[in-house]
Amino acid sequence: MNLKEWNKELLRVLTLFDGATRARGAEYYREGRVYLDELYLGEKELSCAAKVRGKKLYTVNLLIDKNGLTDTRCSCPVAIYCKHIYASLRSAQSRVEQLLSEADISREQTRSREEKARDELVRKDLHDVMEKAQGRKLNLSQRRRVERIHEKFKKMRKIRATGLTLSDLSEMGLRFDGFPWEEIGIWDSFADVPESLVDFWLTWIGVATLANAKIMAEVNLPYDMTRVREIDLGH
Repeated sequence: MNLKEWNKELLRVLTLFDGATRARGAEYYREGRVYLDELYLGEKELSCAAKVRGKKLYTVNLLIDKNGLTDTRCSCPVAIYCKHIYASLRSAQSRVEQLLSEADISREQTRSREEKARDELVRKDLHDVMEKAQGRKLNLSQRRRVERIHEKFKKMRKIRATGLTLSDLSEMGLRFDGFPWEEIGIWDSFADVPESLVDFWLTWIGVATLANAKIMAEVNLPYDMTRVREIDLGH
């Protein structure tokens, strides 16, 4: 079983105790009377060793496998299905929940690092193309433009848009006649939106050219019209 499955099984086993035992065991757990000495989470079994402070310090050993709660004993007079075992199970379940949360955080951090690395590669892609086209390093204004283009690219991918506004176009360094809030649909569907930031930028330049827009001189980027299919701009 994985962590989620063990958590589900522990929650199920906790329901097997009678109401009075659950109430008293939960109280022991909340009061911090349980000391988990060992918790093993295997593919086919879960084992736990704990000490619970009651009138005495009781020792609990429990095992859960495909048959449920088996080979489980407490050193108290009741011995099985007692409040000490319930409290130990509740503590084990809480620990599994904590492990699940930590795993989720770790996955999110990994995903975030991967996304940042991917973003950096995408940004560097356009940066390198611009430098190669100009034969020199980009100045501060041009580096900022790369950042703005990249932000628009990320926005489009995130909201699954098939076009942006004229204001977006202007912010990326292109002039376009019309109201800033006007939208231009370029791609038929989100699946058609380029994965490459360079192709994204070249497409916009092509669109602006087809629409008789004025390309700002400082952009100084070559464009390949073969990358732009025939479009009905609706203007």
